[in-house]
Amino acid sequence: QGRPDHVAGLVFANTGVLVPRRPLRTKGFHRFSHTPLVSDAVFRLTGFPQNVLPLTQGDWSSMDRTARRAYRWPLNRPWKRAAPLALARMVVSSESHPALPRIDAIGRFVESWTGPAALVWGTNDPITPLSDVTTFQSEYGGTVEILQIPGGGHAPQFEPQRDLFFDESFAFLDEGRWSYFLACNPN
Repeated sequence: QGRPDHVAGLVFANTGVLVPRRPLRTKGFHRFSHTPLVSDAVFRLTGFPQNVLPLTQGDWSSMDRTARRAYRWPLNRPWKRAAPLALARMVVSSESHPALPRIDAIGRFVESWTGPAALVWGTNDPITPLSDVTTFQSEYGGTVEILQIPGGGHAPQFEPQRDLFFDESFAFLDEGRWSYFLACNPN
């Protein structure tokens, strides 16, 4: 169940950590991943989504050729492409999802947290818009500092701005010598 008494500061990066609103509203990408047969064919036969991954960063040029190849190479054959589909299906999409109770528990912990917290947000994130960031800021139990990564997309920790992402995150935590707890979600 974790050790919440050992956490002194929280840093979140483009991820949902509050109790999910009911009824659950998943993104189209995740709803599509649950479409029988069609999603299997698209994910496994076309190399989706890794062949268009830079689009989730908000800018095709945010990932250089070497980085794009690094994402595609381990999944270079259809029989090796089950992982991206499985990860997409892990996102809670219904009340019967086995991870929902744990996600609710984490959300309750975060919502009751009154210590220091920061949300690192890529300004070009096409998946988590600024409105979601300000909603988090208003619903969060304590004060949250927004650390913006100019030009960063949905996963700034993997993009050319990654040094700035980690510099900002650890600078925030080092201000008060907080215990490190980073919650990053690059999907």
